[in-house]
Amino acid sequence: GQVLLGRAPAGTLLIATRYSKPISQLMADTLKPSDNLYADSLYLHAAAKIKGSPVDWKQAQPVIKNFLQQQTGIDLKDSNFTDGSGLSRYNLVTPAQTMALLKFLYQRFPLSYEYIAALPISGRDGTLQKRFKTPNQQGFVRAKTGTMTGMNSLSGYLYTANGHTLAFAMYINRLPGKPAGPGRPLLDALCTYFLQQSPTSSRLARVLSPHSRIKFQFNPTQIELQRVHQAKWRRLETAVRQVLRGQDVNVVYRGNELIVTDNQSNANSVWKALQSIGKKYSFAVALSSKVMPVTPSGKPLLLWVQAPLSENKAERTWIIREAV
Repeated sequence: GQVLLGRAPAGTLLIATRYSKPISQLMADTLKPSDNLYADSLYLHAAAKIKGSPVDWKQAQPVIKNFLQQQTGIDLKDSNFTDGSGLSRYNLVTPAQTMALLKFLYQRFPLSYEYIAALPISGRDGTLQKRFKTPNQQGFVRAKTGTMTGMNSLSGYLYTANGHTLAFAMYINRLPGKPAGPGRPLLDALCTYFLQQSPTSSRLARVLSPHSRIKFQFNPTQIELQRVHQAKWRRLETAVRQVLRGQDVNVVYRGNELIVTDNQSNANSVWKALQSIGKKYSFAVALSSKVMPVTPSGKPLLLWVQAPLSENKAERTWIIREAV
């Protein structure tokens, strides 16, 4: 049936309760990947909480705007908050207003640390994963990106070489019909310039060097290693799909394995295809079938697992896993 929002009558039986993640986790889930659905949902939910009743998009706008003005003291009379994601072309906010909000969040917001931790980290994660990747940049910018056709923005915090935390807000817009990409190099160049601000005294520079890195920081992080590992599997998946093109099989990537379901009459077709890429890629194969259809030789390593005769499944299931 239809879902209705409202207040339940007194004495109503509570059937179930669903608790969300803590707001610190929701902020990270929203900001790091720039999840527009989460952002819009939090926008409407916050407005409903402030007003005390469900609201639509039009009703939410003055609620959010008035609340921000009252709580932060920032003059937002010329601003417009149409949605929470920023995808609407009717959103209006100046860099100065954004800077004032960033200053408030840094100095007075009760969840300041959680908010800053939720922002994408340069060269590390989120939408800044592939930006600011040099040793003097990586980890020193925490900022939210904004991208639409003809528009590009970046706002957040960076940590300069002279030990300062710098809040910044930069918007490039009014480029009708142009892709957002051309504005990104300028934003990155400006951030790089501010990151390089160093102490005027050489003696002070030796004592105060916020950009110096501990030895272990030069090692790849677990997230980076996982990305490399996943990329390797994706390349293997592409290769497997290419050599099996035209065959009556189904290829599924699941975690750290590829599963090939095979109902073809020729039991050797898949095996020969896998052997053709065995020299380029390192992997092993587990074959589940009722009878042993092939004679294993050479690479890749093949392990046969006899499937129960009563099972009504595919003739053969090839499971491709990492070879160690």
